[in-house]
Amino acid sequence: MRILIAVVLVFSSIAGFAGQKVKCDERYSLALSEGMAKTKPLFKKLIDDIDHAIATREELSRKVLKRLSKSKEILKCSEQRAQEFEFQCYEGLTGYFMQVTLLFGDTVKVATHYLDEVDTDYVAASLVHEATHKCGAIDAAYFRQNQQTPRTTYMVSWPYIASTYDYWAIKGFCIPEVDC
Repeated sequence: MRILIAVVLVFSSIAGFAGQKVKCDERYSLALSEGMAKTKPLFKKLIDDIDHAIATREELSRKVLKRLSKSKEILKCSEQRAQEFEFQCYEGLTGYFMQVTLLFGDTVKVATHYLDEVDTDYVAASLVHEATHKCGAIDAAYFRQNQQTPRTTYMVSWPYIASTYDYWAIKGFCIPEVDC
């Protein structure tokens, strides 16, 4: 896992975020602020959903309970890290809506043209996704975007995949490889 994180850190710093950096004007700042406002109750709901599953789902294996606990830990960390986010807006980008550097820094790079196409629920889910990168989750898969359900993939367990969290934020909580 440490080798994988090191590879992702190197790749993310090399890959960069091509495009013209622009001021996050009032319209973009408003969309990002509204999305941020929705993250706090979203984090709370997801953490509560995990707590409820751990407390009531007696059929869950120790392995699944451990993964749920790890997800809760990542969400709690992410909730704190999201409060420190600063935004940089970019025009002329394709391929990414938002991007952060894994673990380090507080800057979220935003492709502005996507902000015109999505609602605040999508912005909030994307911010949750990006915040999980600050707590060790990586982009091993894009579940919701590819109409897939969260699961372990490419030898990365689902609590460590950032897309698990944006899937939950948009589609609702489920336990990967158990009921989703």
